[in-house]
Formats: sequence, C-alpha cells, structure tokens
Amino acid sequence: MSKKYPQLPPSLMKRFLHWLCKPELIEEIEGDLNEEFHERIKLKNIR
Repeated sequence: MSKKYPQLPPSLMKRFLHWLCKPELIEEIEGDLNEEFHERIKLKNIR
C-alpha cells in the first residue's frame, strides 16, 4: 500500500521569494503562489 505525502512547493523558490520581495508582501504573495501550486497539482495529477 502506498502512502500519500503532501506535495510541497520547492524550497528554493520560497527562499528566492523571501530574498526578492518586501517583508510586508511575502505572506500574501506566498499564499497565492501556494494556492496556484496546489491547484496545478490537482489538475495535472502530479505526484
């Protein structure tokens, strides 16, 4: 039986975002990117 593990966005991209963006904007942008990432995984059935 296979276990399901939650797919996480690449940590390199997360670090780049924190380096690139103003601190007061990171939370909102990161949340939007996480939603888009998970939506694409659902649509394309990517593991």
